[in-house]
Amino acid sequence: MARQTLIGASLLAASLAFMPALVQAETAPKAPAAKPAAAQDTVTALGAYLAGNHAMVTNDRAAAAEYLLKALKDDPDNDQLQRRAMWMLIGAGRVNEAVPLAGKLTARDNETPIAETPIAAILWALERVRAGDWAQAQLRAAKAPQNNLSKLLMPLIQGWIEAGAGKTDQALETMKQAGEKAGNPVLRDLHSGMVAELAGRMDEAEKFYAQAVIAMPRMPLRMVEVIAGFFERRGRMDEALSLYKDYAQENPESYYGEMLVKRAKDGVKAPVVAANAREGLAEALFHFGSALQQDRSADLALVLARLALYLKPDLPVAQVMIANILESQQRHEEANAAYRSLSPKSWLTWSSRLRIAANLEGLEKTAEAEAILRAMTKEQSDRVDALTQLGALLRTKERFPDAVEVYDQTIKRVGKVEPRHWTLFYSRGIALERSKQWQRAEADFLRALELQPDQPYVLNYLGYSWIDQGINLDRGMEMIRKAVEQRPTDGYIVDSLGWAHYRLNNFERAVEHLERAVELRPTDATINDHLGDAYWKVGRTNEARFQWERARGLKPEPDLAAQLVKKLREGLSASAPSQGGG
Repeated sequence: MARQTLIGASLLAASLAFMPALVQAETAPKAPAAKPAAAQDTVTALGAYLAGNHAMVTNDRAAAAEYLLKALKDDPDNDQLQRRAMWMLIGAGRVNEAVPLAGKLTARDNETPIAETPIAAILWALERVRAGDWAQAQLRAAKAPQNNLSKLLMPLIQGWIEAGAGKTDQALETMKQAGEKAGNPVLRDLHSGMVAELAGRMDEAEKFYAQAVIAMPRMPLRMVEVIAGFFERRGRMDEALSLYKDYAQENPESYYGEMLVKRAKDGVKAPVVAANAREGLAEALFHFGSALQQDRSADLALVLARLALYLKPDLPVAQVMIANILESQQRHEEANAAYRSLSPKSWLTWSSRLRIAANLEGLEKTAEAEAILRAMTKEQSDRVDALTQLGALLRTKERFPDAVEVYDQTIKRVGKVEPRHWTLFYSRGIALERSKQWQRAEADFLRALELQPDQPYVLNYLGYSWIDQGINLDRGMEMIRKAVEQRPTDGYIVDSLGWAHYRLNNFERAVEHLERAVELRPTDATINDHLGDAYWKVGRTNEARFQWERARGLKPEPDLAAQLVKKLREGLSASAPSQGGG
C-alpha cells in the first residue's frame, strides 16, 4: 500500500492556481511594451523577456530572475512580468528581492484579479511576520484568495499569524477550516496541537495530536518528531520511544529512527520543533510544501520551502527539500549547493553528503564522488549506506573487482542478514559474475533468492546465466518464465526469455519474444543484436542485417561493436553469436 501523504492527491490539480503558466499562449504575459526610444532598447528588453521565459522552462531560476528584472526596467508596470520575476526570485532563494514586487502586486488588487497572485499576498504577510507586526500580517494575509489550493494552505497561515498575535482561540478556530472545508484533517490537527502546546494548553494539544495519529498511523518523520517530542517534554518517555521505534521499524533503510531512539535513551532532550509562532508558520509552509512535492507539484513546493527558510533560516528539513527538488529537475550543481548549506551538526548532513556524491556522479565527477563515499565509509564503521552506494558507483563504472571488494565489506558490516538485504547479494553477484568469479556469483544469487523468493530480477539474471552456460536448462528456463510473468513489460527480462529460447535452438519462439523485447526497449543495442541473430537463424537474413546495423548505431560496448561489424560483413555462420543481454 502506498504511503499516505499529509494532503490528498487533489493538490496536484489545485496547485495550478498558484503557479504562473510557463508556455501556455492564452496566459502568456505581454512582451515588454515598446517605448518611443531607440530601437536597440526595445530589442534588448524583448530579448531579456524571451531569454527569461526560456530560463524558466529549463528551471534556471537565477538566470530567469535576472532576465525578467531586466525586462521589467523597460515595462515596470507589467504585472504579469512582475509575477514571474517574483516567482523566480523566490525559487532562486532571493526572497528579500521579491518582497517589493509582492507589495506592488497586492497593492494592485483592484486592477488584477487577486486570485492570480496568492504567493504575493502570502509573502507580503510574511514580511510583516519577520518584523513582528502580527496585526499587519493578519491584514495582509486576509488579501489572499480563498479558492482552490489556498483553501488548504491559508487557514494554517492565518491561524499561525493569529497565534503570533496572542489569539490562540481564534487561531484554533481558523485552523478548523483546513479540515472542515478543505478535507485536510492531518495538518489541521498537527498544527492545532502545535499552537495549543505553544500556548501551554497541554491537554488540548495532546487531544489534537492523538487525532492526527489516528488519521495517519504511519507518520512521516517530521510528524513523529513533533508528537514524540511532546511526549518527551511531558515526561512520558515510553510513549515517545514507542513512536520512534515504530518509525524505525517501518523505515528499516533509514537511520533516522535509530538515531531518535538513541538520542532519547541517552537522555538528550528533544528540541522543540516550533518554539514560537514564527517558527510554527515556517513549519506549516514546509509541511504543505512537502505534501505538494509528493504530489508532483515541485515548483510550488520549492517556493513554499524558500518561504519557510525566509522565516526560519535554520530549518534543515526545508533545505533538504529544496535540494531534493533541484536534484529531481537535473539542477545538480544547485542541489549540491543546497545540501552543502546544511550545518555540519545537522542530523541530515550525513544523508545529504550521500546525495552530493550521487549528484557528482551524475555530473561525471566520479573521482570526487568516490572520494566522498570512501571517506564516509571510514567515518562511520557501523553504517553500510555509504558502502552500498560506493559499490553501486563502482559497478556502474564497470570496476567489478573493486565493487566486489566493497560489497564484501558491506555484507560483513551488516552482521545479521535479513530479507531486505537480498539486494546486497544480488549486486555482489553481478559484480562477481562480471569479474568471472562464477561460483561465488551463483552462491550469491541463490542466497538472494533464499532471502526474497521469486524476486524477478534475481530469477532473470541467474536463469539467463545458467542457460547461457548450458547448465540447469530446465530450471533456468522456469526461472526466466516466472520473471516474465511478474515483469511482462520489462524489455530486458523479455529479452532473456527470447535469448534462452535461442540458446536452446528454439529459434521461432526466440524471434517471437525478442521482437517483443525490441518493442519494449527499442534503443538497446544488445536486444537488437539478439533479434538479428534470431532472424538469421530462421532465414530472415535481410531483417537480420537490418537489426545488426541498427544495433551498431545504438552505441554498443566495444566487444559487441566488433561482433556486429563481423556479422554484417560475413553473416552469422562465420561469427560467434553475441553473449550479452539478460
